[in-house]
Amino acid sequence: MTAVISGTNGLIQSYDYQAFTTGFDYTFAAGTQVLVINPTGTLATGTLRLPTAPADGMTITFSSSQQITALTLNGSGASIVGAVTSMSPKSGVTYVYRLTNTTWYPTVTVPFYSMVRLNTGNGQGSTNTAIHRFLTTVTNQGSDITYADSATLGGSFTINTSGIYSASFSGAGSVGTYQGITLNSTQLSTAISAMTNASEVLAIGYSSGGNNSVSTSWTGYLPATSIVRAQGAVSASLSTPAAQFTIVRVS
Repeated sequence: MTAVISGTNGLIQSYDYQAFTTGFDYTFAAGTQVLVINPTGTLATGTLRLPTAPADGMTITFSSSQQITALTLNGSGASIVGAVTSMSPKSGVTYVYRLTNTTWYPTVTVPFYSMVRLNTGNGQGSTNTAIHRFLTTVTNQGSDITYADSATLGGSFTINTSGIYSASFSGAGSVGTYQGITLNSTQLSTAISAMTNASEVLAIGYSSGGNNSVSTSWTGYLPATSIVRAQGAVSASLSTPAAQFTIVRVS
């Protein structure tokens, strides 16, 4: 723990710095109010234990430079409202303690939202023949979205955390085709223009072919377990320069 008493600023500052490894179990020592977690990479699991005898109005802040996939926050006998269960890279949270009901409450959360960005067309699934695939992963950060690419099923984006998401897709087929973004599609080998359940189509546009790209986008609420896909015409690959897909959690 590092402690600084600054007469200039009138503050008593105390913090700890840790480069944890997976499976860490850390207890806040008396007087430590800030924990900086700076591991070398993603941590699968870890436990943080809040102080055992906190004073009324005490605040605890912790941040992580890397993703912590499964985090256990232990109140050391006190209750915790809104206990975080994971941390995205470059995120932090602050809790304040109320002695009357021995409860920690969140006051400030600094999120770092997940994003997946792909480019370069790579055909479609051999079974799900209307679902596009992409060759290059430009960005894949955070734990709110799981991207999977399959030679048979095509590409899919599974939502792990309910929230507001924004998705955009641009592509051009070698011939005139409709392209778009679907949600929980049950017609994976049907051209998006021929889908019979309109609620499964989030966005759709028409490309006249060649390098004439169509761009579509959608923003809205997605519950956890939702599956988003880039869907087009059956077995109509995207022209490589125009194929782009981005999905990001925005709230």
